[in-house]
Amino acid sequence: PQLLVKDVRILDARGEEISRFALARLNFDLWSLLRYGRLGLSGVAVSGVQLVVERLPDGKLRIAGLGNAAGGVTSDTALAEQWLFGQLQWQIDDSSVDWRDLRSDAVAMHFTHVNLRLRNQAQRHRLEGSMSLPGDLGEQVAFGIDVTGDPLQPQTWTGKSYVGGKHIDLAGAARQWSDAAAFPVKTGTADVQLWGRWENGLAQLTGEIAGRDIALAGTEGNAGPAMFAQLATQLRWHRR
Repeated sequence: PQLLVKDVRILDARGEEISRFALARLNFDLWSLLRYGRLGLSGVAVSGVQLVVERLPDGKLRIAGLGNAAGGVTSDTALAEQWLFGQLQWQIDDSSVDWRDLRSDAVAMHFTHVNLRLRNQAQRHRLEGSMSLPGDLGEQVAFGIDVTGDPLQPQTWTGKSYVGGKHIDLAGAARQWSDAAAFPVKTGTADVQLWGRWENGLAQLTGEIAGRDIALAGTEGNAGPAMFAQLATQLRWHRR
């Protein structure tokens, strides 16, 4: 059986609003009712959600909020995490994610048109989805991850991952994740595919990058940039 509810508001024990969804679909577990005499949930689907995800200075992830798409409503961190990883299946559609990296000075990023599928089975967590990038970074990315471990501590993960993006602004991405001054690509876009292998953290990364209109910074003795109409390369990285 399934229950469909619109304009959902969830209150804490004090009666304060901690979350709001435009639409929620609850799937009930009949087997639990027949076997244990209690009606449990087998999955939850929501839309119109605002997720706030932070990477803390120690590398741990924190779900800082679940609120409505208009903002202004945030949930207790522990409750949000319990909701996400305590249910067998989650489906999040037509939502947004704010990403904040507290380990660096990078500006927060706002992702839209977020669609996620999360399946939890004890310590195994499988997430797949897609989202639109901020306007200055590119178009859309698709991703999938299948790991065991604490879902909020990447250094405990063992498994595999994939991410692919179209028309990624390489210089814009560098400003988010690296020392932009040291990054050799000054302009250009690329289609990117990356595959990761995790063993108590990211152990290996391989990828394919197909770039267009690439300008590389000049080297010593050659101040002018090197220009390439098309540039393809493969990436391979191993943790030491």
